[in-house]
Amino acid sequence: MKQLIFILALCCHFLISLAAPSGVRTDSLERLLSAMPHDSLRLQTIQSITRMEQTTPKCIYYSNMLLKEAVAQDNPKYAGIALYFQVIYYYNQNELDSVIQKIADLEPYARKAGLWDYYFDSQRCQIDLYSYREQIELAINKSLEMYKKAQEANNIRGLIGAKQCLANAYMGTGRWKEGKQMFNHYVPYYGIYVPGVGTYDMDGDGKPDLEIYETTATSQCDNKKKLDKDIYLSNGTSGYIIGFPKVTYGKDWKEERDYLWPIPADQRVLTQGILTQNPGWEDGLSY
Repeated sequence: MKQLIFILALCCHFLISLAAPSGVRTDSLERLLSAMPHDSLRLQTIQSITRMEQTTPKCIYYSNMLLKEAVAQDNPKYAGIALYFQVIYYYNQNELDSVIQKIADLEPYARKAGLWDYYFDSQRCQIDLYSYREQIELAINKSLEMYKKAQEANNIRGLIGAKQCLANAYMGTGRWKEGKQMFNHYVPYYGIYVPGVGTYDMDGDGKPDLEIYETTATSQCDNKKKLDKDIYLSNGTSGYIIGFPKVTYGKDWKEERDYLWPIPADQRVLTQGILTQNPGWEDGLSY
């Protein structure tokens, strides 16, 4: 009964504060925390506060609050989410050492609660920072390590992310052939996981607004998607939504041509054709 009262209070809070600034909503939710029992609803509320403050330094304060509460409740899921918030915050601040430390703290919770999507997304942050700092070999080695871990965890998101990171590192250093190979194994753009055909409430208002069907749509949903025509899933009738199902990545790359830039036509004109064009490039000149 007490939990029901708090749920109703939270609903009232959200209805009243929809138009309120983020700081006002945060303060209002924090006042509710003082009277809340130490249960899953409390964890959800702290998570909501942390998300509101994700781009401000207060994110660390509230995510630490969430982490402490999750550990006290022996809830590895929310502990891992708290550390993920911190990874994202430090990534946006370009603080590589802090990102590395928080990923190390996150890993045991990822193993306990199966938070592999969060974990591998965090690893991508670390690899991106290596690439940003032009520490390319570190980016490649960490990508290979990430791929191996994703294989062990059987995590599609991690496999795809590792391939993307490798491709970025290779192509960013002119290793086009290796970069292309990274795209030959997996379609690199996956969306949310869909368990199968049926109707889905995508905006959380309690009403289905998307139907995925195989032959004939049967619902009143405004948004209807026919399987294998309007929408494609990684396992056929279930799985991750494939963002670009008909794209073959790297198909336009040609090894004999693309390791060299074309020689500018005006430079060839100046030499009256003594300077020949690089293989595979056409500039319209007859010599």
